[in-house]
Amino acid sequence: FVVTLRAMAAYGVGENAASRDDGDGASSSFVSKVAKMLDSEEHNAFIKWGDSNSSIVITDPVSFADKVIPKYFKHNNFTSFVRQLNLYGFHKTSWNDTDRCEFQHQYFTKHDPELRKLIKRKTADKGNG
Repeated sequence: FVVTLRAMAAYGVGENAASRDDGDGASSSFVSKVAKMLDSEEHNAFIKWGDSNSSIVITDPVSFADKVIPKYFKHNNFTSFVRQLNLYGFHKTSWNDTDRCEFQHQYFTKHDPELRKLIKRKTADKGNG
């Protein structure tokens, strides 16, 4: 059963699945996958660290969606990827039409991966009103 829950969390299935971790304080599956994308030289033509090593630069969103996203997720939808970034607190810092976009999070840096543990998925408030 635990394996099933982890598999569900890895694919973002189930309530709050994307915010689950292995219980050791590790960053979420989504954040880990984004870091793996950035660290893979294979994807440098589409996604890379920004000049300060504290931002994500997507140089060709169409090709990124077609060639990179499906290697890590069960879809190739760039809009869904951006929505996930936003749910995890990433903010768009620049957007150059369809050519290039950049996102940043205060705890997402190349040289301090331990900070990534502090990145949590935003949850919807379910108030009584």
